Amino acid sequence: MALLAYKQGHTPECKGKPSVEDPIFGSNHVIFPINFNNGVRWAAKIHIDGTRGKWTTSSCEAFESEAATMVVLTNKTTIPMPKVFTWSSGHLTRVGCPFILMSFIEGVSLYDLWFGNHLGTAPTETTTARRKRALDGIGGAMVQLGQFTSAKSGCYLNNRADPTNKLGETRPTRQFDQQAMHYRRGCLNDPDFSPIWYKVPSSNYAQVYYTPFMDLQSEKNDSVTKYGAYNKGLDMLTCKLISWIPEPGRQDPFVLPHASLAMKDFIVSKDGELQGIVGWNGVAAVPMSIGNERYPTWLTRDCHPTEYDSLHRMGRCGGSGSGRWEETRKEIPLYRDYYQDAIQRVQTKPTDPNIDLCQLSLLTEMLHVASTDPDHRSSTLWKIVREMFHELLIASRMTTLLFFS
Repeated sequence: MALLAYKQGHTPECKGKPSVEDPIFGSNHVIFPINFNNGVRWAAKIHIDGTRGKWTTSSCEAFESEAATMVVLTNKTTIPMPKVFTWSSGHLTRVGCPFILMSFIEGVSLYDLWFGNHLGTAPTETTTARRKRALDGIGGAMVQLGQFTSAKSGCYLNNRADPTNKLGETRPTRQFDQQAMHYRRGCLNDPDFSPIWYKVPSSNYAQVYYTPFMDLQSEKNDSVTKYGAYNKGLDMLTCKLISWIPEPGRQDPFVLPHASLAMKDFIVSKDGELQGIVGWNGVAAVPMSIGNERYPTWLTRDCHPTEYDSLHRMGRCGGSGSGRWEETRKEIPLYRDYYQDAIQRVQTKPTDPNIDLCQLSLLTEMLHVASTDPDHRSSTLWKIVREMFHELLIASRMTTLLFFS
């Protein structure tokens, strides 16, 4: 009844009790589609850790940042995304848990469109055209995020009563502790799937964004004999490579990107037109080297050797295996080139004429994986070093890789 009263206050023609559809489950949230009798659809988003005892101060800050940032982006850009009507980050409501009430984006998932030729819903030529149309829309949306820069990294804590609709000051943000969650499920056999977080401090220095998890590990493993000389060496190599990342020489070196930039976050039409971008949880200002101009995650899958090679062996990369589809190594670079061109077509001027941030993200994405996921650190660093030697050999006009093949 409270929901109906709120709806009638915004659209008086709406009468009658709304209906709630079956929930749509995300990785860390649940969406409840809500239908009104005038054909309008809304969505109520509830986070998986929004229960008493698990909802912390950092959870509340991240939630407030997500909702308030979405409001600013809706008002300041033409990026298609859910319109936020109201939200609550506490438990003292009729809902009984934190929630965001927003518009529902109609369309199909980008995954279903992207692999339409494999799923039998479209021929290859049609699928290719739809993919490019989707990349055009995504690239245009990401370029718009380039206007939101800051001197420090972190999530934005905004005053919802502020009429200027500007992003507020940045605060420490958080990221998934992949190692702790893997340990809980694999070693402890704990059925709890709620996320485990670690804090990422707000900083004026780009390198600090990449290394907080490694700093946390170093505190826990302060001796070489306990941690292992090999792992210490991997940490040192990771930090050295991160220190070499070039950043644009700007007064505000941090930018607001979409947090995950994964297929699940994009809703498109049947023809590939971008209808909406969802999944804004975790949104925060990050270094430009891994910011709004980086490649979408499905265009860098071949750069994550362990997981991609495993799927390739199972026949899921351009083959006919079951489960999640992946692009082949032959096709991914072609779409990377197209996306890079799509970014450049809509930019009025490059962020830095000396740095191609889109191309650079191939490296920075791998370094971010290496710094935050110890289980894949060794294989990811091996991939990076192998590619470095490959480029050096090409530059030296050596065409064979006898040792690294």
